[in-house]
Amino acid sequence: MMNEEWIIRAKGELPSEFWKSIDVLHRSVSKDPHDYTILARLKPGNQANEWQLKWSREDFILYILPNQKYQVTGSYSISWDLYDEYYYLDQIKAPEAWQVFSYLSHTRNVSKDVVVAIVDTGVDLHHPHLSSLLVPGVNIKNRSLPPQDHLGHGTKVAGVLSAVWGGMKEPDHPIGNGKIMPIKVLENGNDGDLYFTVEGMKEAIRRQANIIVLAQGSWTYSPLLAEVIEQAEEKGILVIGAAGNATYDLNGQVVYQRPIYYPAAFPTVVGVGSVRADERHEPSSNVGAGLDLVAPGELIKSIKSGGGTELDSGTSFSAPQVAGVAAFIWQLHPEYTVADVRNLLRQTADKVPSLPKWDESLGYGRLNAYRAVTEKPLPDRFEPNNSKEKATPISLYQQVTGELTSKDEDWYQLYLEYPGTLSLDFGNKRSDRKGLKLEIYLSNGKSAIYSLDSISDLKVTAPAGYIQLRFSQSDDRQRKIPYQFSASFLIEADLFENNDFPWNAYQLPLQEGWQSWSGTIHKKGDEDWFRFMIPKAGKLELFITPTTPRMDPVLSVLSQPGIKEERLDLNGEGEREEITLQVKAGSLIFRVSDYGSNSIEQPYHIRAYFEMEKGRKVDD
Repeated sequence: MMNEEWIIRAKGELPSEFWKSIDVLHRSVSKDPHDYTILARLKPGNQANEWQLKWSREDFILYILPNQKYQVTGSYSISWDLYDEYYYLDQIKAPEAWQVFSYLSHTRNVSKDVVVAIVDTGVDLHHPHLSSLLVPGVNIKNRSLPPQDHLGHGTKVAGVLSAVWGGMKEPDHPIGNGKIMPIKVLENGNDGDLYFTVEGMKEAIRRQANIIVLAQGSWTYSPLLAEVIEQAEEKGILVIGAAGNATYDLNGQVVYQRPIYYPAAFPTVVGVGSVRADERHEPSSNVGAGLDLVAPGELIKSIKSGGGTELDSGTSFSAPQVAGVAAFIWQLHPEYTVADVRNLLRQTADKVPSLPKWDESLGYGRLNAYRAVTEKPLPDRFEPNNSKEKATPISLYQQVTGELTSKDEDWYQLYLEYPGTLSLDFGNKRSDRKGLKLEIYLSNGKSAIYSLDSISDLKVTAPAGYIQLRFSQSDDRQRKIPYQFSASFLIEADLFENNDFPWNAYQLPLQEGWQSWSGTIHKKGDEDWFRFMIPKAGKLELFITPTTPRMDPVLSVLSQPGIKEERLDLNGEGEREEITLQVKAGSLIFRVSDYGSNSIEQPYHIRAYFEMEKGRKVDD
């Protein structure tokens, strides 16, 4: 939607003309004085679209993007004490984990602190259940003030984390050496945004947190967020993100329940959804590609700012349960890598055997704290998957790791809803993949074989449907080959391409009444230009409707004589844009684009209603 704040990433000397066009609201700290991450607002007289287009073309600009708004993912609160016990602790087997952890920590003399940064509304710094757990944090928006929570959301997230560590029963003597670092980036729950969330994550990285919990997010992809997620991974920091909550209409019907939020959707982020007390999927929890596991999220009892307890629901309170268990793992096994901890959480999740190993509602299953502290990471947790019939279902946007022995083969299967380009990223360690072979089987019967010795990524044009991947060794030498990969997707170009500029706008046939077409935003920065030849004066109603909240559509209409040029972005992610025009005979050009300039995995729809003025013949 329309947003007057912009994020600018740039490297090099920025000309004075550029500085004169903006008011700087905040600049990120960087060791390099010529490495810029800036939050800015345009000065009066600058037209946003023209300004962005002009400066994005400059070599020193990495990208310019809108400051996407973020929201916390709590659902609803109830002060009435429906449950006397913290049922969710029993559901994730926390008491059993406490017994094992207490025994092992004494025999191993565990003393290393594991710090969990909560990037949220801050926490109640004086709450007796939290005070012994806190390490110094920061208020990102106002560093002169402490990260005190005035809304209560961050305090409840911290309270759930404390509960997983046994802090509800023994506030002064929680189990283990877990610590909480409050990073305040929101004040009231509605003032969250991409820029300050990323700044909060950077601060957690600088302060050497071990785990970052994000009970907030957005459906929109951002390269800025991708950068900081990569930085966290490089520093060995585990990032855990809430999958987000579904949106409902005024009648209580679900509008969008998929996909999951960013940052949870990134391959190296542990995306966490919610289940009910009866282990069924919580309907308000988002589902889709990138979901790793689930934890209880219905009526979760936690502390509240100022004292007392209350019940709250949402994926916000599932994510800290996973973070608490991850902290237990790292205290017992400080030698584990971030990938080890991530894979162990997935490996030890509980799931009904009759269900697929992965699905979009439950991921790999429900968190099990006891198994997480008693089992070790397997080099290949997907076995047995050594035939097409036993292929492991996997998700787009999720890091997969495995290991091949000499006569082994590993099969995986994923599903594409639309035709397009499947991209596979195998990481940078090519030497580790020597002798590794990949066969790809498409739903149209075609197949291909690739040697992975010398490539880091692969792009395959694929139809919609199921795709099977078969990993094997290219020789019979007795050895083990570890591997990893993640899959991503770009939808195919629509039939109207190439129509990226006004001068090659695709002409859509226009008749009286209703008509509809479908298009795709198939690449980053894609702009779809269209033309109507208006046969005679009349009324034109134009609607642009996305099919996914990943898209925030922008509708621009070029001027016709007597019609002012308009750029419409009145609504938000996944919402329709529309305009009604009194048009004259002749050419009318309009553009469809995404506000964040992202590629979008699903199509959008154009609907037009045209009604000629009565009493006139069609103009030649």
